[in-house]
Order: sequence, then C-alpha cells, then structure tokens
Amino acid sequence: MIRALHFHDAAGTGARLVAEARDRGMGWDLLQQPAPALSAHAASPAEDPSSPGAVRGIAALRPAVLRQVELVSRPLRARVMGERLRRAAAPYDVLHVHGGHKAANARWARRPLAVHLHGSDIRLMQYAPSTADSVRRGVEAADLVVYATPDLPEHAQNIRHDVHYLPVPISSADLPAPPPDAEREGVLFVSRWEESKGGAAMLEIARILREKAPDIPLRGIDWGDGAAAAARLGVELIPRQEHAAFLRTVAGARVAIAQANAMIGTSELEALGLSLPLIGSFREDYYPGLRRLSATDPAAQAEAAIAAHRDAEGALREQGGAGYVAREHETGRVLERLVELYRTIV
Repeated sequence: MIRALHFHDAAGTGARLVAEARDRGMGWDLLQQPAPALSAHAASPAEDPSSPGAVRGIAALRPAVLRQVELVSRPLRARVMGERLRRAAAPYDVLHVHGGHKAANARWARRPLAVHLHGSDIRLMQYAPSTADSVRRGVEAADLVVYATPDLPEHAQNIRHDVHYLPVPISSADLPAPPPDAEREGVLFVSRWEESKGGAAMLEIARILREKAPDIPLRGIDWGDGAAAAARLGVELIPRQEHAAFLRTVAGARVAIAQANAMIGTSELEALGLSLPLIGSFREDYYPGLRRLSATDPAAQAEAAIAAHRDAEGALREQGGAGYVAREHETGRVLERLVELYRTIV
C-alpha cells in the first residue's frame, strides 16, 4: 500500500483525495502550508507568531525595509520549508505537492515527488517574472506531474512533456440531496466575476437574461472585480459561504451558468453532480460525454438558460451531466487513477 503526504490544497482537491484514501485505510495525510512568515501583519520565523509584540515589531517597519527583509529572508524561508517537508514526508512513500509554485522547495524532502498543476500556477505564474523560476524548478524537480484541467498541457509542455491528466475529484457523498424540482428556482452564476473566468461574457449573459426574462431570479457570488457590475444588472449577490452552505445554495437553483471559457471548474462540476443543467462555453472535446446546451456566444447561452429554466428535466436528459460526473470525476475513481500513477515512481 502506497502512503502519500499531500502538501497544500487547491479547490479542495487534496482534501477530497486524502479523505477518500483514509476511508479506504490507506493512511494518507494533508499538510497545509502556514501563512507567510514575513509581512506587515506577521512575525518573523524567529519570533513567537502569537506574540503581539512580535507582530507590532514587524508591522512598524517601513514598506521599503519590509521588502528588503523579505528578499533576504526568501532563501532562509525556502530552506526552512524544505526541512519541514523533509521531516513531514519521511514516513511516506510519495510527497504530492499541489501547485507548481509550491514545489520548488520539495526537493529537500528526498521522497518521490508528484506535482499537481491546478491552473493559474502553470497558466499564468510560469510567465510572471516574479514566479516563473519557482514554477519551472518545481515542475522540473517532479518525478510525476499531473494536471487538473484539459487546457493545461499546452502550458505545462513548455517545461516538460510527460504530464498526465487527473480529473478534478468530486465526492458525491458530500453533495446535499437536491430539493424537489418544484422548489428549485432561478439561474445561478457559479464562478466569480473575474476576467480569468470570462467575466465580461458572464456580465453580458446576465444583461440579456434580465432583458429577456425579467421574471427569472438571477443570483451570483459576491466575489471578483465584476461583482458590482453584476449587481447593477440585477443579479442578487450571495456573500461568500462555507463550502457546505455554498453547495446548498447551488442545489436550490434551477440552472447554473458556468465560467465563460473553454474549461469547467470544481463549482461547475458540483452543479452538474447536483443535477443542474449547466450553460457554458466549454469545449466538448475536453469533456467527452458531456453535451453543451448552446453555442458559445452570450446570446445563445442566455437563450439556453431560459429554455433550461422552463424545462430543466429535458435539459438534464440532453446534457447528461450527473452521469458524466459520476463516471469521470467521482473521487474514488480519480484516486484509483492517481494510485496507478504513483506506482510508476515508487
């Protein structure tokens, strides 16, 4: 039996995989990364983080001095983190790091290393001057590289080509029971209002929906730099919630609107698992077996949302979302695939 230590987490992926493994008696664990040691609101690693005096001492430094302290401390913090990982990983067969930028220091662990690419780490951070080196070193150091969404190979292959798709895990046991169909209402935008999620197109969908179907309630998360614009269009903004509460909010909707790009994320997959029709512009070749319900332009998506709200059962039959999630993304299936990949490096 392979024992794995997961370091950090992203969108709950590490937590779900570790929980499933532990349910199967596999003895996996999740190690979360502590908050950065040096900032205007934190103590230095040499001080007691709980000491108010220590916090005040760092906070009193001028910003320019803080930047210098941060620069000088980076090699030390890297070595400290590497030593922490080495000690923590010693009893395990694999160290699995979530985030390419988190893995650069994992070489100190002296354990087979799996690096899990989740999105912005390889899609954006590898091109940013301040983070490019840490992403590259982390990915190069790995014995195994897996990625979470089907668009990422084109970015990962700038560094290496032996990367493996590991679907985002969704634990059906964690999903609440959907209410009766008659109690579900409204269209819910499940992603945050940011350009990385196709925020401008999401706002246009909301505008068209409000114009063409003013009787349909529109809801979305109060998150992202486009949230205020969504509110002005008549979208009811929901405060950010704990995950279980958010799932109950999703379950109460009748139709879900996905992020407006080629991928679907965890929230969209959870909506599918909760038997909501998902309106989006995702690429069908990325998700074989999941049917898109409209063309990709905002007008077509708005029309599809109105039609799905009118006949959610018909849209569900056409899309096949719940069955797709069970086949491709159920956490147990993803875990079994991951164990197979671990066997190639242990």
